[in-house]
Amino acid sequence: MGQGFDAKSITLRSQDIIIDDNAKQTFFSDIDNPVGEVILVGSVPGRVIGVLEESDGGFGPSVTTLPSICLIQR
Repeated sequence: MGQGFDAKSITLRSQDIIIDDNAKQTFFSDIDNPVGEVILVGSVPGRVIGVLEESDGGFGPSVTTLPSICLIQR
């Protein structure tokens, strides 16, 4: 659901994030499509641009955060 990181989001250092299904269920259990919603990653707000499909990893909520270049330059 949604999209992945693209060259534009990296060039603009957008605060876009991709969450997994566990995080979707934890933070947005009452929302069918959280794309466009904002959550804090530490103290940095991030806009959800995608949701990874459900997996059997099962380590609790996790978030695929901003591309590393965005974190380095913030």
